[in-house]
Amino acid sequence: MTGGAGVAPRIAALDGLRGCAVLMVLFYHFMGPFTDTADFATKGGLWVFSFGWTGVDLFFVLSGFLITGILFDAKGSERYFRTFYMRRILRIVPLYYAALALIFFVPRFIASPTALRFTAPFSDQIWYWLYLQNFHRLRGAVGLVTGHLWSLAIEEQFYLVWPLVILVLSRRRALQFCEALVVALAIRVVWVLVLGELGWGIFWMTHT
Repeated sequence: MTGGAGVAPRIAALDGLRGCAVLMVLFYHFMGPFTDTADFATKGGLWVFSFGWTGVDLFFVLSGFLITGILFDAKGSERYFRTFYMRRILRIVPLYYAALALIFFVPRFIASPTALRFTAPFSDQIWYWLYLQNFHRLRGAVGLVTGHLWSLAIEEQFYLVWPLVILVLSRRRALQFCEALVVALAIRVVWVLVLGELGWGIFWMTHT
């Protein structure tokens, strides 16, 4: 395990979990259509890949664990917020915004119906620039290229509130807060599933 100030310690086992999460998501997207269309006799072991979507949840758990450790290590620093947000911005925003520019503007220059069908409607791009695309998914306007970006929006929304939570709570209080949050979210998930309010929306929303 290695690490520096403001940097998550390197834990080899977590690298392995990241690799597993990547494979789970990849297999889900590449093999998922086969599990939907194959009958029981020909499906064989393909049904296992239908659970690959849980790899995204694994990413969220790993990210929350590492970010929380970074924030606790930085408590008391005069640059607590500045250091954290600058690192997140420099790591994510430039590449993300460059990708959005390619996704939303390049197809317009190509003017190809085939190219345009891969992106979300041009008029809906504001949701992506503001990291709100996970809420936008409920409207059903999702392109093949932009559909997966909902998970990044949830992560960025988490970054907005979690540093403040960690700043005002001790480790013991933070643990109690997390335990209460898990119970509350579990009740909320069961409630939504019973009522059938959101369907897949329960997977995309920050509060669920």
